[in-house]
Amino acid sequence: MNEIATDAQSSDGETNPKGTYAERRWQSDIIVDLIKQFGFPYIALNPGASYRGLHDSLVNYGGNNPPMLLCQHEKIAVQIAHGYAKATGKPMVAIVHDVVGLLHATMGIYYAYVDRAPIFVIGATGPMDESKRRPFIDWIHTANVQGEQVRHYVKWDYQPGSIEGVPDSFARAYAAMMTEPQGPIYMCYDAWLQEQPLIAAVRMPSHADATVPAAMAADATAIAKIADRLLAAKFPVLLAEYVGRHPEGFHHLVALAETVGAAVYDVNGRLNFPNRHPLNLSMDKGTFRDADLILALDTRDWEKPTHIIDRTKRATQPLYPATCEMIELGFGDIGLSKWSMDFTRMPDCSLRVLGDTVTAIPELTRLCADRIGRNASLAGHITARAAEIALRHDALFAKWEEQSRENWDLSPISLPRLAHEIWEAIKTEDWVLTACTLQDWVLKLWDFDKPYRHAGRALGTGTQIGVSLGVALAHRGSGRLVVDIQPDGDLMFDAGALWTAAKNDIPFLIVMYNNRAYYNDWEHQIHVAGHRGTPVERAYIGQDIASPEPDFARLVRRRSDCAAEGHCGRAAARHRESEGRPTCLGRYGTAGEMRGLPSPRKRGEGEEQFTAEQHARQCFGLRSHHRRRSGALRDHRAVVDRQPLCDGACGRNRSAARCAAGVGVVSWTRRDRRRAQCVHGAATGRGRACHVLVAVAVGAARVLGPAVHAAGHDPRSGRAGDADHRRADPPDRRGPVGRIP
Repeated sequence: MNEIATDAQSSDGETNPKGTYAERRWQSDIIVDLIKQFGFPYIALNPGASYRGLHDSLVNYGGNNPPMLLCQHEKIAVQIAHGYAKATGKPMVAIVHDVVGLLHATMGIYYAYVDRAPIFVIGATGPMDESKRRPFIDWIHTANVQGEQVRHYVKWDYQPGSIEGVPDSFARAYAAMMTEPQGPIYMCYDAWLQEQPLIAAVRMPSHADATVPAAMAADATAIAKIADRLLAAKFPVLLAEYVGRHPEGFHHLVALAETVGAAVYDVNGRLNFPNRHPLNLSMDKGTFRDADLILALDTRDWEKPTHIIDRTKRATQPLYPATCEMIELGFGDIGLSKWSMDFTRMPDCSLRVLGDTVTAIPELTRLCADRIGRNASLAGHITARAAEIALRHDALFAKWEEQSRENWDLSPISLPRLAHEIWEAIKTEDWVLTACTLQDWVLKLWDFDKPYRHAGRALGTGTQIGVSLGVALAHRGSGRLVVDIQPDGDLMFDAGALWTAAKNDIPFLIVMYNNRAYYNDWEHQIHVAGHRGTPVERAYIGQDIASPEPDFARLVRRRSDCAAEGHCGRAAARHRESEGRPTCLGRYGTAGEMRGLPSPRKRGEGEEQFTAEQHARQCFGLRSHHRRRSGALRDHRAVVDRQPLCDGACGRNRSAARCAAGVGVVSWTRRDRRRAQCVHGAATGRGRACHVLVAVAVGAARVLGPAVHAAGHDPRSGRAGDADHRRADPPDRRGPVGRIP
């Protein structure tokens, strides 16, 4: 432990260090020193008076380094840290205000716990000294053991009683957070403790105390037993969920699979295995029918991929034979919650081995390779099996490609077509997908060849935009194009997150996965109605996001520098040049005609200041689409087919294509590579002042309104939908638009 000086000295003894505006030391400065010492890169927060002392120390003593990211909600602050941890393996700090901020943050903390994301959550309370509390407000914002609110879904929580207890508990919290299986922690600091002058030296942790504990090694004898059974199996399957939480895990699993010639099924908690690898049989549950050994590698969600699930009867049936053996290698029941049921059903295993797959898989690969090298017959058998698996893999991807072309021209757009169109636009870029996989169609059609391509599967509704912000933050400045296929219902929970992206210069591409419904739940109501014999056509009540329909492009235009919307296969961006001229090409003009138009911002003394609406009308030619249905007139404003122009990136004097009513997609064709480059520049932050690019893919729903299907349309047809949220727009309601029968 090291001593820290008082007065205006930093932990290394420097008086008034660079970036410090404080004339004297306060106890909250100690927390800032710890944040710096442990190397946290960012602090996400929503401000609150309970940590006003810490906030001042961060700004004036710490010089806003690490930088604070202002968020509109505590849940978003936690989720940004969650996404950042998924993408980098490194933790951020999220600060939440006393009782109420912690209550706001609870869902974000819970999902981070379930998803094993390390987040250092800092909170505040009190003052615990009753004589220091302001009337009413400090009383209702103070709790008896405040950490009790999240204790069941954090790895550790603590509230030090003195400034001397802060450094030791901080170091312990960091170690607990980063020890596998990782997860969030919660540290709570008394408001009065923060605001007191620092009058005595405080012993600080040494740098050695900040190191992460070594990975847990599996028992050598147990690893040898796994090698024996793996090599003796006729058709082993490697089932992986969190192996890819470290980039090297992705490559370790490839080496193991290739060594033993085993099929791999990726549960997708993280990206564990390249989807186009010939040994990858993920998303084909039939793989388990032939399995005589399943090796579960750091996997808790083992039951969903290996069972047939009857959603109506809530029944499951295993796909694997009764004689199939299961072995578990991972963290087992370490970190088992006494409250959350995230541990899932306990698998019937013949062997359970505790150990970190980061060290266990390479050792298992080494043992297997050594034995195979001394047995030519075994090597031949493995080679033949790998060739058979590769044929199955190729047949699967050929089948999925063919299936994706079926119903290509459906309106609303089908999930496979949406996945295709996005892929055509980004496949030559260095891209990253944040979460949603369009009901696995992205995994069936794209090429996930590097460990950073995907941060892992989407979580529950109300999580994706925040987590996506964190993933985008992690890749900011890398030149990568970060893509968020964003469910509409999820964004409705946290629309303020879009402002957070613009405020904090977090660039990424959002493609709205828009079905005007919470369709996952709607589908449950369809199942229940079918089972009970009640009217299926009434299943939409209390489920649809319609009447009115959210205008996501307009929503984003109010919160960021860049938004686009289109119906006819073009994505676009309003991309300002540094001097304020618009560099956008409207539907009714050429580049040369548009370049002279004034910016929405005031450009000079005496010059008329255009409003954003006036600018849009002149640049893009606003017009209305009208369509009659059931006597109702629907009027939808549309900024049609905006084309980005970036001084040579997209060419000059190019007229925008005419808008065709019908399917609306986000795509740039090969012929429009320059246009795609412009969009990439905007969404990766290389475009000046361009933070968020949003394209709304809604198909005919934007033109016809919510009731777009002909009578007799089957809502279970697999059209574009929400979250896991699977389908397209609401079925015909058999009545005037907007009326509930």
